[in-house]
Amino acid sequence: MFFDYNQKLLSQIHPDLSISMETDFALQVYMSELVQTMFCGKHKTLDEIKLKMKKVLGDTEIYKHAVRQGEKAISKKGNNLGFTVPILKTVSHNCEKMESEDDLLFMAGVGDYYVSEILELAGNATKKKITMMNVEYAFRNDIELMHSYKYLKVNPFRDYIPEVTEKSSLFEIRFALGKKGLVKMEDDMTFETEFIQKYNTKEKLFVLMFTPSPIEKNQDKPKPKSLPCNPKSPKATSKEHECNPKTGRYIKKK
Repeated sequence: MFFDYNQKLLSQIHPDLSISMETDFALQVYMSELVQTMFCGKHKTLDEIKLKMKKVLGDTEIYKHAVRQGEKAISKKGNNLGFTVPILKTVSHNCEKMESEDDLLFMAGVGDYYVSEILELAGNATKKKITMMNVEYAFRNDIELMHSYKYLKVNPFRDYIPEVTEKSSLFEIRFALGKKGLVKMEDDMTFETEFIQKYNTKEKLFVLMFTPSPIEKNQDKPKPKSLPCNPKSPKATSKEHECNPKTGRYIKKK
């Protein structure tokens, strides 16, 4: 995996910021899945690797820059690439053997660039520590990053729902409500103006979050017991009467 790598790279991009342990691990999982999706499999040439990359990243500027960084890594033989060793370990453990060292260096350059993009955008959304929500904010506010965000089957950021406490900000609480599907949240993490105006305090948002829905309320209510009617009653064989399970008595059919 990429232990300590994210923090070292972050110190070059945002020297005053740190990254939470939860976010660091989630980013490791995300990049491991991205690397395996783009580079694992039977590739004979570097061009075939680029084609698979294009499928995952889309025909975007990020894809084009990533290819350039990968090619630059080959020409420099991986010098100054912090991502090289972790990538080699991940690929050798999870993927089939690559055809050449150039393929591995290319992947290292791509990984270096991609993580840098995520950390730069996530760092722009905070002043102290990069959290899970900051990284998701980076994805959701960048159309090109969203391509891979939606493409990957395993995505810890997409499945993340923050834990809400009294110290949480209004935006964090609204974000949690959006992830739970209790309110409508757009791809760029924006909310309808009416919702923001109506629920403009933590107290109102907490009520909305912890009030059970009508479906949940009905599930909590005990179901009424059905009472059997007397089968020996003369009305049991009557075509004009039917059993009322609520009372256990026969009533006239309507």
